[in-house]
Formats: sequence, structure tokens, C-alpha cells
Amino acid sequence: MIELGNLSVKNANTRVETLKKIRRLAEDLGYDPIHATRIEAIVSEISRLGSDGEEGINISVALDSRGGRRGLSMTFLSRGGVTRLPVAKTFFDAFDIDRTEEKTFRIKTFRYLPDSTFRPSGAFIEIQRQRLARPSRIELLNDLKERNEELKARAAELREAKQVAEDANETL
Repeated sequence: MIELGNLSVKNANTRVETLKKIRRLAEDLGYDPIHATRIEAIVSEISRLGSDGEEGINISVALDSRGGRRGLSMTFLSRGGVTRLPVAKTFFDAFDIDRTEEKTFRIKTFRYLPDSTFRPSGAFIEIQRQRLARPSRIELLNDLKERNEELKARAAELREAKQVAEDANETL
């Protein structure tokens, strides 16, 4: 198995960015536009159904082999109840849902690559890993907003502490 990366879907924005990455990967692996779109749509559905509040869903993406043929393997971990996915069950060559000891749902999918002779080069694998790991502009902007809010809260705490210290100094 060749691990390509892990993706985390926490909200609608990260879901859209994750879907773009999955579709690009599917196209790079040689799936035609119809099958790449179906993979993207099924990942969207699993992500939507599997999201449980703040927890979101984690996706592990890899290239794996079954019966001597390579394929795209994705494992979804979610706290949300994803149990009925008839389209996914018929689309993927292997599809399994189970529960882990931590009471999370684990969905394992596998789809054979269209080109049975495909052998990824080291450069191809590295490019895919970088693409999956690279945060999108939206993710970077959201991180920046979170940090900005934290800094504003810290600045307010410092102003308050300064005021308390000044008040205490004046009473002396």
C-alpha cells in the first residue's frame, strides 16, 4: 500500500476543497471524467452523512493492490452514522462499513484503476502527496481568522490585566 495522504472534512468549505483534491487525484490516476465525478460525488455523500457536528470526517487516501491490480483505496473515519450508501456499494469494487472500538464508523472503499498496467513513479507519488497535503486558500484564510480571533482575545486579556495593575498602582 502506498499512502498518499489524509484529509479532514470539518465543514462545507473544507468538504468542497477535499472534493477538488479527490477529483484531481482520480483524473491523474486515469479515471475518465464520468468516473472521476462519481468518485467525487460519493466522497461528498459520505462526508456529508458522516459529519457529526464539530468532529467532521477523516479520509485516508492510498494506492493499494487486490488480486495483483492496483486501485484507489480510501478509508473514512466518522462519528456520524453512515450505514446506507447503495450507490457507493455498487460503484466500488470493494466496500465495507464497520465500527471501531472507539465507536467510530470506518468505511473502506477500493476501486480498481482503469489502466491495469499503471505503475506510479516516485515523482508521481510525491506530487500527489504534496497536492493532498497542501492547504487551500480557504483553509489558510480560516486558520488566519482563527489565529486573529485568538490574538484579539489575548490582547483584550492583556489590556484588562494592565488596567488592573494601573488601578492597583494608583491606590498605593
